[in-house]
Formats: sequence, structure tokens, C-alpha cells
Amino acid sequence: IVLDSVMARRIRAKARLKRDPIIIPPWPHEDVIKRSETRGMKFRKKYGLEDKFIFMYSGNHSWVHPLDTILEASKIVESRSDIVFLFVGGGVEKEKIEEAIRRGAQNIISLPYQSLDNLGETLAAADVHFVVMGNDMVGIVHPCKIYGAMAAGRPILAITPDESHIAEIIDKYKVGMRFRHGDASGVADCILKLAEMNREEIIKMGENSLNTIKKEFSQEILVKKFLSIIEDSIVSSI
Repeated sequence: IVLDSVMARRIRAKARLKRDPIIIPPWPHEDVIKRSETRGMKFRKKYGLEDKFIFMYSGNHSWVHPLDTILEASKIVESRSDIVFLFVGGGVEKEKIEEAIRRGAQNIISLPYQSLDNLGETLAAADVHFVVMGNDMVGIVHPCKIYGAMAAGRPILAITPDESHIAEIIDKYKVGMRFRHGDASGVADCILKLAEMNREEIIKMGENSLNTIKKEFSQEILVKKFLSIIEDSIVSSI
């Protein structure tokens, strides 16, 4: 069992298999995410962000998810005081965020990891979620943060190579937009367009994300698939 199609191709190329890998991605913490009573407004009020358009990166700030393109885009749109880049979590890439703030970035906020109980409120506070996949990590790492963002009913703005599971999800289910690493100007233009977009359009994009989770990536669906594979394997071995 592997997490995505690119990982399946990598495994097939490196191992002699009796059968093709079966793809089952991780599922989001749906029950926790649904607990948000204010849909992020409590979180926004806590940090004085009620009237801001928030682009959030939430989770592990790892070197396998390089944030350089997002930071370059933040410089391009820094004159827009209504746009905020909110980085929640920790990791080695966090130092880049902190350094940008030390150098005077006014549109970047850095927060530590939030408690699991507060996950739904945190994720719902964003208007759009960043998801990043490093070029050299395709088929090795599977950033599950995309499912949490989608379960919170938010659109995705991805920085990813064309051949990746994130690109596949965005292209197939129309849950957001994607750009290659280094295309800071393209990301900045997209950020400005999203910030100017009618609120109903943003909500509709987010609903598409949530509906995709319900139909394709929910815990109920994926656990049943996983158990079915285990049961079939046991039966076939008897």
C-alpha cells in the first residue's frame, strides 16, 4: 500500500512486486476539523485579522517543502495591507519566515504549532491554504496537509512540480491553482486575483474542496478500502 501514484511508480521501479501497489492516501482529522464553532473567526479575532485576506501555510516547515517561492511572492504584494501570509507550525524552514520578519516584512505572521483540538478553528481561519511539494521529494514524501485544508472547506494554492500527487488532485478535482517553484510572479498574480475575487466565488471553491474530501478522501471511505484489502489478503492466503 502506497500513498499516491507517483510513489507507486517509484516502488515499481525499485522493487520486484507480485502485484501492483495499491494507493490509499492518508485521511484528514475530519472529526476535529468539524468542531470549529466560529469557522475561524475566533482565531482571526485573537490575532486581529478579522478584515484580512489570509493565505495560510500550516504544518511542518520542512526542507522537503521549500517556502522560498511563497516568500518571494509575499515581497511582490507587500503593498497590499489587506493580504496576510500566516505561517503556523515549525521546522527548519521556519527560520526563513522568522528572518523575513526580522528584515521588516509587515505582511507575514509566524505562529507555533496549534493544539489538535484547535485544528479546525485554525485551518478555517484561512481564506486560501498553501501546500508545497519539493521538486526532489515527489514519490518519497506525501504532504497530508492538503487534505486538512480541503476538509476545512478552503481552496488550495500549491507550489509543486507538474508531476506530483498534489498537481493530480488540483487538476482532477479543481480545488485550487498550482505553480512551479521559482514562479513567484505567477504566484503573486494569483494571490492578487484571489484577494479581489468575489467572496461567493472563494466559498464555492472551498465547497468543492470539502465535497472532494467527502466523496474521495474521507476517513470512512479510505478505512473501508484499507480493511477490504487486508481482508482479501487474509482470505487469499488461506
